[in-house]
Amino acid sequence: MSQTPAFSDIDSDTCPVCKSSKYLNPTMKLLVSPCYHKMCENCISRLFLQGPAPCPITTCQKTLRKRDFVAQTFEDLYVEKEVQIRKRVGRIYNKRLEDFKRNLRAFNDYLEEVEDITFNLINEIDLQETEDRIAKYREDNKESIEANMNKQLQEDRKLSYALEREKNEKMSRKAFLQHQAEEEETARKKAQLDIIKQLASHVSFPSPSDAINHQVVVLLYDIFLC
Repeated sequence: MSQTPAFSDIDSDTCPVCKSSKYLNPTMKLLVSPCYHKMCENCISRLFLQGPAPCPITTCQKTLRKRDFVAQTFEDLYVEKEVQIRKRVGRIYNKRLEDFKRNLRAFNDYLEEVEDITFNLINEIDLQETEDRIAKYREDNKESIEANMNKQLQEDRKLSYALEREKNEKMSRKAFLQHQAEEEETARKKAQLDIIKQLASHVSFPSPSDAINHQVVVLLYDIFLC
């Protein structure tokens, strides 16, 4: 049985190949391999220029290609590894409770088996034996795997449609309420203007250009339109 790997350098901002550091070279971009080793873009381009080549980490030696390297999603690379492995295992071990005729104990035993497999992959324990176990399960259950994958796709589409519909309904309600508020504000200002006109019609001035006329109108606007 292999030992749990040490991740002493897994979160480092230093390229393990050329030893360049992001501290000294802030523009340097580190990418992650399928074997969860970081390397800078320059080293990746140089090492895999001619095609597939072994991982330069001496304890690994997994065959890699330039296109295999991706940007890191999580700050902690151990978390990155766990998330990707769980996704991979989940695409194969995708049985549901109904596949066990709703036998909760049998379903929980199945989930425990899946967790054991996931743990082995994450911590690199009995890797070959675990990979053989996965391959056999995939071959023996390919029909149910495909069926449950299609079920999940349909459910994801339904959920996406429901979320989009809810989003559109919220936008429609917001637009309606905004339009309603604008109409109410327009009606309020019109009513106030009507009041001003009515009040102004009952005030007599010596002359239309009289200063008092102007002061009264300004006062009425200040009262009703502010």
